[in-house]
Amino acid sequence: MKFLPCLLLFTACGQSESTPASESWQLKVSETLALEMVALEVAGKKIWLAKTEIPWEVFDLFFLRPDEDMEVDGITGPSKSVFPVTRGFGHDGMPALGMTLNSAESFCKWLSLRTGHEYRLPTETEWLAGVGKAPTPLNDYAWSADNAGYAPHAVGSAKVNAQGFHDLLGNLGEWCLDNDGKGVVCGGSYLEAAADVTPEFRQRYKITWQNRDPQFPKSSWWMSDCGWVGFRIVTTKKPQN
Repeated sequence: MKFLPCLLLFTACGQSESTPASESWQLKVSETLALEMVALEVAGKKIWLAKTEIPWEVFDLFFLRPDEDMEVDGITGPSKSVFPVTRGFGHDGMPALGMTLNSAESFCKWLSLRTGHEYRLPTETEWLAGVGKAPTPLNDYAWSADNAGYAPHAVGSAKVNAQGFHDLLGNLGEWCLDNDGKGVVCGGSYLEAAADVTPEFRQRYKITWQNRDPQFPKSSWWMSDCGWVGFRIVTTKKPQN
């Protein structure tokens, strides 16, 4: 993370090359928090993808809103979890994890309303464009079971890839949308062996991801037994202001 005057920008941790200024911009989420959005060309069109996975500090703005805020904006927020949402992995600078597809998509709707600009989950095609060719040596660019100590790491703590993104492979698997608009988790996580942390690695939701959830029906916001899935956001147009 870089500490800027009155602004916490989630990007590289100072150990990797920077993205050209002309190809990135800051999405200001609050007076003190921002995400770096990086240009990416997909099928001849430019999109903007978050440089890192969404960190807890940003997800908290959506998750911890008071009820009166939800009444004003009309976007329902996640219910309080029956278990510690951080799973003991830490909070500050760490990627938000364990949310359902519904929760991740609701965050995008909330952020779009908050900023007046449309954000959503990336498609598989967009995500793959961000990955490009799997970097080598992988351990420099991805947190897997080979080097992560079976725990996620802070956003931006591994090297940035050739396209300008952190952790598209490894750290957390990421919610994306397939060609049918259904959720799919891409890229593998800190739990997979390095050999499985590839652009092709995919996971589909399983009910076992919520085995310990005592609710019926299961929570539409949190996955009690899935502490390895997070997400990042994309927009197809850079805001003018």
